[in-house]
Amino acid sequence: MTKIPAVPNRLPILLKRYKNKNQLSNTELVQKINNYISDLSDQIFIEKNEFENDTPISSFFKLVSSSKSQRPKNIQQRLAILKLLNINYTQSIFKDGQDIVQYFRNSYQYVVDKLNEIISNKKSLSSAKNALTQESLKELFFENNNPNFSQIGVFIYKMLGFIQAFNDSMALPFVTPEGVQPIEIVASSNFLMKINKLALNNQLSLESVNELDKIMFLEFIQLDTNILISIAHDLNEYRADFFGTFHFNKKDVPVSSPESKPNSFIYKKVYANITEKLNGLINTKNEKRALFNLSLFEMSELCDSFIHTTKNTRYSNFIDQNGIHKSF
Repeated sequence: MTKIPAVPNRLPILLKRYKNKNQLSNTELVQKINNYISDLSDQIFIEKNEFENDTPISSFFKLVSSSKSQRPKNIQQRLAILKLLNINYTQSIFKDGQDIVQYFRNSYQYVVDKLNEIISNKKSLSSAKNALTQESLKELFFENNNPNFSQIGVFIYKMLGFIQAFNDSMALPFVTPEGVQPIEIVASSNFLMKINKLALNNQLSLESVNELDKIMFLEFIQLDTNILISIAHDLNEYRADFFGTFHFNKKDVPVSSPESKPNSFIYKKVYANITEKLNGLINTKNEKRALFNLSLFEMSELCDSFIHTTKNTRYSNFIDQNGIHKSF
């Protein structure tokens, strides 16, 4: 069964660093943490070992383990550790923006894996078989009671918009010395939905299509094709484009701008943008779920930002007489 990405955990290395710097024993470290917890029931328990010496309860060592570390499930313990280390919640999870982008990649992979899991479950396909247009797909994702759909549906739907906008931006007229040569790029999922929408509205004219293409179109329309299979393919196909296109900036930067070209994500801006939102989750009980949902929200916003930018940007490709590619 597909699992949500684990929450990155910097607490073990930070606690060890604090402990070594202040030359503390494990018991002394726990006592310092407990000083920030007023309710005794929330404190980390200190017990007597076989030699009658004070020692932290065994679960404490999972908080500082390098190999099998765990984040504190008790919210008060988590808050106390942050106060002791004098760090914010984000710093306990991510070191920098590069760590955040890697988590985004893990979340993206989860969506792909989860969608393939849904596809492999024949029972879940019944309502998806007829979701062959953008409108019906939206209904499937947003109004379905199946949590498997609703959990990842918003991001997938946003990604379909990104894919379409990305293809539109790549399909602008390509000007050569011989004249304008249009390029058309259509993702399989978008093609499937467009063809079926035309067919449903009786707007698909085959009169001007040659016989071979006509047969292909008719067979394509009649196929019992599941749109989710096509979307799963496109999510893999456009993964590199998604992570390679975005200049992480709340301001709209035209895709033709030099600022939009380098390094895909600007890691410092990634970190700065997510810090405030992530720090707001400091009291959450289910860190894993909350962080995953936040990552999907952020990636969905990136999709919207890209769509908005491409709609308001004119971008042309030129090849001059010397065969040199130019952009503006």
